[in-house]
Formats: sequence, C-alpha cells, structure tokens
Amino acid sequence: MLRKAYPWFIPVLALGALGLACRPPEKGGPQPVPGEQPAGLAQVPAAEVKARQAVQGAKGEQGAAGERGTEPPPPPTPAADAAKVATGDRDWSVRQVAVALLKDQGVLARVALGDEDADIRKLAVSRLTDQAALARVARGDKVWSVRRAAVTRLTDRAVLDQVATSDPDPDIRKLALDKLENRPVAP
Repeated sequence: MLRKAYPWFIPVLALGALGLACRPPEKGGPQPVPGEQPAGLAQVPAAEVKARQAVQGAKGEQGAAGERGTEPPPPPTPAADAAKVATGDRDWSVRQVAVALLKDQGVLARVALGDEDADIRKLAVSRLTDQAALARVARGDKVWSVRRAAVTRLTDRAVLDQVATSDPDPDIRKLALDKLENRPVAP
C-alpha cells in the first residue's frame, strides 16, 4: 500500500537504510554528500587492500633514505613482499590473498606445512607442485581436508601406497588407492 500511495518513498527509505545521505535534487538528481561513499561503487575488502599494499612495497621508506644522502635500498620485489605477508601477517584473509599471489614453491611449502589456518594450508597445497612437500602434508597434516588436497596432487606412488595403508581417514585411504589403480578421481 505504501508503494502505491508514495512511489518515491521506497527508494528514499532504501537509501536511508543503507546510510546514504543525499542533498536535495539538483540538475541530474541526488548528489552524494562530500566524504560519503557514492552509491553503486564496489567495496574492496580491507584484507585485499592491505595485501596489495604490502605486495606493492613501501615507497615512503625509499624517499626517506634518499633525503639523507645514502643510496636507497633496491625496491622489494612483489614476490618477496607476498612471501612476508603470507608467512607473517596476523589476519588470515590477508594471508589468503598473499598465498594466492605466491609462485615460490619453498614459501608455498612453508605455508602448507606450518600455517595455523587449515584453509590457508589447503590453498597453499592447491598451488604446490613440490612432491616432497606434498608428501609431508599428505602424511602429517592434522586436518583431513588438507591431507586430501595433498593426496589429490601427489604423483609419487610410494607415498600414495603409504597413505593408502596408514591414513586414519578411510576416504583418504580410498582416494590414494584409486590414484594407485589409475581410477578417475573427483577433485
């Protein structure tokens, strides 16, 4: 009923519920208040912004070194910054973005073997090609989904045989056995 009686009221109500304040209509319709986020712009998650900033490097530090008359250190490479963030940031969502940017197999192996969050370890395993690291994860991770991701990527038949006989989870033992017998394996 409200929509029929006051058709303009519903959009105004929606704007108010979203916290968007508007000025009175001018040429071209409502204008956002200065300092407010314009309606319709996508919000970038703070974790992604933080990870991208870390990967891009610290430009302010280079400028300060140049003012003192010393030679500024070479700019950090994005890969080195991503490695630092992937292994050292406290926020799991920042580490997740950094791991997605990594290509260094050594750093990916460190994350797959040692990160506190199982989802981050699983993401690192999905990007890992080092069979020795995958074998360590498949044999020793405490979370079954991380071990399963590692077994899915393993090609070493000796490790698959060991997992097929000794993993505590029957589904992972079956997955390893299926891979040994060259049966199709669901991802």
